[in-house]
Amino acid sequence: MAKALVELVDVRRAYRFGDAVVNALAGLDLRIERGSFVGVIGRSGSGKSTLLNILGGLDRPTRGELLIEGQPLLARRSDELARYRRETVGFIFQSFNLIPHLTALENVALPLRLSGKFGFFERRRRAKELLEEVGLGHRVGHKPAELSGGERQRVAIARALANDPSLLLADEPTGNLDSKTAEEIMGMIQALHAKGDRTVVLVTHDREQAERYCQRVIVLEDGHLKADRPARGGATPAEAAPPGEDAGLVDSGAEQVARGDAPGDPHREAIARLEEQLAVLKRRLGDDPPIAEASAGAGGESSGGLVPGDAGTSAAGATDEGSTA
Repeated sequence: MAKALVELVDVRRAYRFGDAVVNALAGLDLRIERGSFVGVIGRSGSGKSTLLNILGGLDRPTRGELLIEGQPLLARRSDELARYRRETVGFIFQSFNLIPHLTALENVALPLRLSGKFGFFERRRRAKELLEEVGLGHRVGHKPAELSGGERQRVAIARALANDPSLLLADEPTGNLDSKTAEEIMGMIQALHAKGDRTVVLVTHDREQAERYCQRVIVLEDGHLKADRPARGGATPAEAAPPGEDAGLVDSGAEQVARGDAPGDPHREAIARLEEQLAVLKRRLGDDPPIAEASAGAGGESSGGLVPGDAGTSAAGATDEGSTA
C-alpha cells in the first residue's frame, strides 16, 4: 500500500448559525496516498469545501485528527501552520484570487517572497520560469485585469506551484471558465500531477470532470463519506453514476442555476467574496472556537490565496518585485 500523505480520523466540523448547529463534516475517516489525484464531489453543502479548508490548514475541525505524513497537524503552533500553508500546500481557487495591482510575475513571486528563502533576482527568475511553464512567458508584465479568465487561472496555478508544494488543493478551478478553457486548465493540472510526486485534491460539482481526470473519486453527502472508489476515466455522466451507487449526489447544472449557484453567477460570487472577507477577519482575530459563528461555505482567502499573518509582510505592500517585469 502506498504511503499516506494525508489521513483524517473521525474528523468533525460544526458551525453555529444562531441557535442551529450545522455539521459540515460528521465523522470523516479518509486516507489520501502520496502522488494520488483525488476528486471530491457532492452537492452544495455536502462538506467539500470544509474538507479542503481543513486539509489546507485554513480551518480546524471541531473534533478528530488530521495527520500529514503521520504527524498531527493541528497540534502545531500557529507559525508552524503558516509554514505548512506556504511550503507544503498550493491553493487554486475558482475566483483566481490574484492581487489586482500586481503583475503576473509579481503575483507568482509573492509566495517566494513570503517564504524568506529567495532573494529578489532568484524570485523573479523562478516566477518567470513558472509562467513560461504554464504558457504565459509573454504575459509576465500584465496585471489580472489585462488577462483573460483562462490566463488568470494559469497565473494562479503558477503561483500555487511557486514553493513546489507536495499537496495541491483545487477548489472548483474551472467554475468561472468556458468549457474549452476548462479542458485546457484541467489538462494542465493533470500534466502537473503526472510530472512528479505531487498529490492533487480536486473539489468539483462536475462529476464527468472528476471521472475523466482523477484517479479516485470521493463522494460526500451531508458531511458523510458516501462513496470512495476508483474513477472511471473518460466515462460519460450516465456511465459515471450507475443507478443505486452515487447517482443524484451531485448537483445538475439546472439545479445550480435554479438556486443561483451556477459557475460564474454574480450573486454567488458576491456572497463568496463576503465569506472570504469574513474568514480573513476571523483569522486575524484569532483561532475559531470549537463551534464557530461562521459560514459553512468555502473559506476562500484574500491576498491571492496567501493567509494573512503567514509572514510579517502584507500582500498590499508586496511590490518589491518591481514594475519592470
